[in-house]
Amino acid sequence: MTDGTDDRHSAGLPPAVETPSLEIELADEELLAELRTAAGRFDAVPPSVHDAALAAFELRNLDAELAELVADSAVEAGTVLVRGTAEPRLISFASPRISIELQVTAAAGARRLVGQVVGRRHGVVEVDHRDGVIVVQPDDLGRFVASGVSAGPVRLRCELPTGGSVMTSWLVV
Repeated sequence: MTDGTDDRHSAGLPPAVETPSLEIELADEELLAELRTAAGRFDAVPPSVHDAALAAFELRNLDAELAELVADSAVEAGTVLVRGTAEPRLISFASPRISIELQVTAAAGARRLVGQVVGRRHGVVEVDHRDGVIVVQPDDLGRFVASGVSAGPVRLRCELPTGGSVMTSWLVV
């Protein structure tokens, strides 16, 4: 043969394979998109399964100890949802193992949390908020700062080096 296939075969190489054209790859992507749409329409996840999955996700922190809200200067002053207040908000949480003291101030459309974990040794502090999670490492005295926290619901989770964690309830800041 003159096309070179005998040369590849005699050299012990597999026959030459042409690469698929871009048109075929695009057609494959279109087919996959149509299959995803059809599966979503005709084989959708039942609402009960979706709800059960969300409930299971919420239980992932079931073993975390809950720190109770014991003081909130905004509640005491009656200004929980008043905008434009320049006064920092002081919040305290307590659990059998640690307490958490927070000062919340507005900063450029977001919130800045300055806090201290008091009690036994402490590990990282996670600040859950609308736009994600901010992880901070307290200093030797338990002090920490979290900037850029979205206004809205917030909760803190303190990992303890001895194992376990302490979590606050959700609070609107």
